[in-house]
Amino acid sequence: MRTGRITTRYAPAEGKIRPATAKEDAVTTDNDPRLNPCAALEALAAALNPSDYRTSLVTGKGRMPYLTVTSRHASRLSERIYANNGWYWWSWAEKFAVVDDVSAAAAKVAAVLRATAAPVHR
Repeated sequence: MRTGRITTRYAPAEGKIRPATAKEDAVTTDNDPRLNPCAALEALAAALNPSDYRTSLVTGKGRMPYLTVTSRHASRLSERIYANNGWYWWSWAEKFAVVDDVSAAAAKVAAVLRATAAPVHR
């Protein structure tokens, strides 16, 4: 569920993310994941197995939208995922998959958040 929406753009010269201008925002109002971060994040949420992961799209005025993904098997395993400039990004600002390859992105998220059994010591 969306609570609000703001579109952002990466400004390479400034080295930071900035709000999109009205003209840029008009271009990103469609559902193309390459142009619309919310559409990209919604596609990723849909690609993750709901029995394994809980997802929540967080948006709001003045903030970059992100998807919170939490393991249902180990609630401490959680990550914020961002989408910008055609890439999915980890919360530590590292790109990990292009938004055009949602299944690869979902597989990487699942690999990072996979709960593993504790080793048995005998």
